[in-house]
Amino acid sequence: MTPTTPTTPTSLTPGTAAGDSMPPPEPGPLRSMLPGILMTAGILLLVIILMRKQKNRVRRGSPDDTPTERLADLRQTAAGRDTLHTVMADVEELAQRLAAQLDNKAARIEKLIADADDRLARLEQAAAGPAPEPAPPHLTNHSEDPTRARIYELADKGLSSIDIARRLDQPTGHVELILSLRSA
Repeated sequence: MTPTTPTTPTSLTPGTAAGDSMPPPEPGPLRSMLPGILMTAGILLLVIILMRKQKNRVRRGSPDDTPTERLADLRQTAAGRDTLHTVMADVEELAQRLAAQLDNKAARIEKLIADADDRLARLEQAAAGPAPEPAPPHLTNHSEDPTRARIYELADKGLSSIDIARRLDQPTGHVELILSLRSA
């Protein structure tokens, strides 16, 4: 018995068996135009590259420029640089001024915080001190003053301090003071 080597099909198309050989593809209209298309694309690419080079040469100034034209171009470039340097100097000056302002404000805030801490410490010391004495009895006894009793009565009915002052013919500030002392 002789060994057989398996054959592998190189490419199969639908409807062909493994042993069938494929005919070479037929030259179509696209294959016949391909060299012309490639040639046209190459020429177009070459034209684009040359146009860009010419454009860059015009920007930089051609070597055929007269010295006067070159000098004008250099002056224009220098003016642009001077403007840039001026702007940069202005920006640097502005940055320095802003930094100084920020430093001043930071120092002011630190001073205000220190003042607030001092006040807080004094308040805490005052709160830790002796308890306040109760008010004298003559200030807490509201029954002796009929105006106060009437103000409290009208306030309990829901009248505003302005309405109470009008009804009792009293100044509004006096009525508001009495009402605020009541809540204290």
